[in-house]
Amino acid sequence: MLRDIARYADELAEHLEREAELAEQDERDKETEAEADNRQDDVPGKATITVKEINDHRYYYWQWREGETIKSKYKGPVDSGN
Repeated sequence: MLRDIARYADELAEHLEREAELAEQDERDKETEAEADNRQDDVPGKATITVKEINDHRYYYWQWREGETIKSKYKGPVDSGN
């Protein structure tokens, strides 16, 4: 009986971990969709956001690869409240 309880506890823990991972993935997907909505027309869908620091100021840039070349396009300043 104790083994059954231990097995149930293990299965429950695995289930809860999977649920938490799915919730985190859903949140990341929503953030990605929001980024895509803010994407400029000339920025490809495969672009990701990166932060560059120039003269002690931080800026967001879209960044993507075209062949062997890495392309960047300015998005805006990093909010100092983050």
